[in-house]
Amino acid sequence: MKKIFSILAVLPLFTFAQSKKPSSKTLPLIQSISSDTLKGKFTQVLFTYDQSNRVIGITQKEVLVSKTSPKTIPIENIVQAQTFQYQGNSLDPYARKISSYEYHQDSLKWFLYAIEQQYFLYKDGQHVGDSALYLSNSCPGCYRPNGPQNLVWDEKKAEKRIGLLEQNSEKIYHQIGVSKPYSPADVYYEDYKLTPLSTISEEANGHRYGNRGNDASYYTFTKYDSKVNPFNNLNIAKALVNEKISLSFGSENLIRIGEGGDDGGTDFNWHYYNQHNTLEYNAKRNEESSHFKDSIGLSYTYNQFNQPVFCKADIKKQFTHNNELVGTYKKRFTFRYLK
Repeated sequence: MKKIFSILAVLPLFTFAQSKKPSSKTLPLIQSISSDTLKGKFTQVLFTYDQSNRVIGITQKEVLVSKTSPKTIPIENIVQAQTFQYQGNSLDPYARKISSYEYHQDSLKWFLYAIEQQYFLYKDGQHVGDSALYLSNSCPGCYRPNGPQNLVWDEKKAEKRIGLLEQNSEKIYHQIGVSKPYSPADVYYEDYKLTPLSTISEEANGHRYGNRGNDASYYTFTKYDSKVNPFNNLNIAKALVNEKISLSFGSENLIRIGEGGDDGGTDFNWHYYNQHNTLEYNAKRNEESSHFKDSIGLSYTYNQFNQPVFCKADIKKQFTHNNELVGTYKKRFTFRYLK
């Protein structure tokens, strides 16, 4: 732990979040968001809270539904698990641990391949950066004949990552620099343009390594509803202002309408920053990542608190270079709340 806090010492003006008294929440807290079941499986994101209604865990799972007479037995596999830590009564997390898992096709098993230990930095009560150690064994040398092994944490082998966050009424920009001896600049970033209505109009996120071209994704958000975004209501929304709940599905895990082929995946995103829920957006990647772009329309059913309980997504895929239609798809999501 000494090495972790030595990273923070280079930023003397930054402090952890100040202690605050927890406030009561009048809106129900999001408990889960689940995709529709297709080919016997669905994706689910679960939220857990402490007695002060602070988020202490976010877990993404892949759930396989196996019908065994007379019962249906779900088999759950964790894709990613986030745990949050707090100091005293503060509503702002000071630390987060992210554990990521990957499916190994040959051994038919899931294994732990990456761990990130992150510390949030605040100034005047606002998130201004973060410091992290990241360790991954997702590399060819880590695979063995009997399948990969679960990652064993070793602080000495972890990458040091420093993140800086800038935010004003017009933009949010977050950049993470990876520190490796004798290596080129290695930067991950998220860049958002904001509207006066506290929603995001444009997003770019990507990875720049040395002189290599930018591997990036671009989103344009053109329409929102006037209802409540349940993720903005969470205590972690301020700390995760540059983040989102993001679920990715290959074309084989979407409901195909008409003709189509294997034309890449689609991302469905719910940002913590937005006051309202996205209804229409466009997504594209650079040519190195994909030759396709998406136009996505979302429609919601709401509860008595104006929170979404059901979402219908309609996806239109086109070639990026000539706008030729490639295929159309559908996807469905269900939102559940704590009672």
